[in-house]
Amino acid sequence: RNISKNMRGVRRLKKIIKRHSVWINKNWGNRGLSEESLLNDLASTGLKKGDHVMIHSSLSSIGVVNQGANTVIRALKKYITKDGQIVMPAFIGSNMLNYIENYQIWDAKSSPSYNGKITECFRKSEEVIRSLHPTHSLSAWGNRAHEFVSGHENGITPFDEKTPYRKLITNNYKILFIGLDLFSMTLCRAGDDYVDNYPVNPYLDKIYEVPIKDFNGRKLIVKTKCHNPIMSERRRNMFLFPLLKDKMHIGRLGRAHTILLEAKDVINAQEELTRSGKTVYGTPEDFLNFDDMIESYNNFIKKSLKTV
Repeated sequence: RNISKNMRGVRRLKKIIKRHSVWINKNWGNRGLSEESLLNDLASTGLKKGDHVMIHSSLSSIGVVNQGANTVIRALKKYITKDGQIVMPAFIGSNMLNYIENYQIWDAKSSPSYNGKITECFRKSEEVIRSLHPTHSLSAWGNRAHEFVSGHENGITPFDEKTPYRKLITNNYKILFIGLDLFSMTLCRAGDDYVDNYPVNPYLDKIYEVPIKDFNGRKLIVKTKCHNPIMSERRRNMFLFPLLKDKMHIGRLGRAHTILLEAKDVINAQEELTRSGKTVYGTPEDFLNFDDMIESYNNFIKKSLKTV
């Protein structure tokens, strides 16, 4: 008798849970941003159909999105179309030296991206191809994506003339930040290798031989220089802000601010900074004024968003 009574109680509880689940899904399940909403917002970013763009992103900054990162990926692909190309970072989750010296083999097919949920969903989405580099691989989709990622394994640094990063520069890709600032701009690393007579060496001298697996499971050896972690700690892409702010297009995606730049403008800014005797690695004087630069940047973004 007690068992029967308990079973009836369980069935009643299940019905209550079901009713509440239906109510929650009906009233809250679709309160997040839809694909259509994101498509409408993408027009404000300055991107156009057929653009070739590298994207740095923060899903949490966008707000609640129905079906999360997958919806963001679908919206981006639909907006850019296969006439264009989308590129995202798919990096390791620690500094380069620590990763290489404590190595577990990198696998192009299964090693995750640690650059946020959007990049990992993008990496695993349909028709996305990944470049072969153990620490700084890129994922690409769209027009000539295979051609774009090819050859990364042949560079002696992750960013030299044999790598996809040089193609970002020579083909003047657009760079889009979603909810992030210039700190995330990996293109500046490529600028270190690109700018003539660059006064700073960001690499250690040793050339590492790193085993990886390609998409077919075949083992390859990638030879690469490694970033000097002491130099990397000094790096501040924000030192480029005064030279870039007039080149920035500010928009919105959900709750996130967006910044759109062209690769040529980033490299031109690095070259101009170098001619002035400075770099993104900063001088003691630069660091004394860094907080003021951050405040200026934040005020610029807030003011720009008022007109979006």
